[in-house]
Amino acid sequence: MGERGEIDSSVIYTQHGQKTYFINVKENRFRDLFLVIAESVKNESEGFDRFALNVFEEDLNFFETHLLKAQTLLEQLEKQSFASKELPDSWAIKSSSGSGERYFKFSLHRRARMLQVVIAERKFKQTSEAFARTVRIDAESLAMFIRQYQRMKKRLFERKEIRDNEPLRDPKLIEKYRKKSEDAPKVVRKVVVKRRQSADNQG
Repeated sequence: MGERGEIDSSVIYTQHGQKTYFINVKENRFRDLFLVIAESVKNESEGFDRFALNVFEEDLNFFETHLLKAQTLLEQLEKQSFASKELPDSWAIKSSSGSGERYFKFSLHRRARMLQVVIAERKFKQTSEAFARTVRIDAESLAMFIRQYQRMKKRLFERKEIRDNEPLRDPKLIEKYRKKSEDAPKVVRKVVVKRRQSADNQG
């Protein structure tokens, strides 16, 4: 594939229909490969609010490790009665990929009678201490989410193998990209990604 942009996509629908998850494989103009994890939540005006974060190729395996850790913790909690479920402390992992150092924080939250895995992202040099970019995964959807994450991760590594075998400075390839950029219609899209103030302030 010569063009840059979205390579593949997976959609997970929740049972109650109020929320949809997307896991997209993308490649930017610098040839970085990454997953975009997005949560789309139905709002009161019959529209949707979208929350998203990026996981770059270097971080995919250890990010998955922490998804599986969250799944194990949820399984342990499910063996207890709901009233006595004491939620474990959140944990943060450090990444140095993408556009700069960043932290991901994983935590388990309880909303009404539903348990959720909350994944929050903050860049290391960000002035605010708040983890503003967050995605919430309902416990009932986590197993399917992990399966689709693993499928999209495999798809990304397949694309990585192709990318790594492409010539980086082939004049014909560079000209092809330049021509496609010049020929492409200029379409301006406004995408609004909501920012939550802090993952810890929402229970």
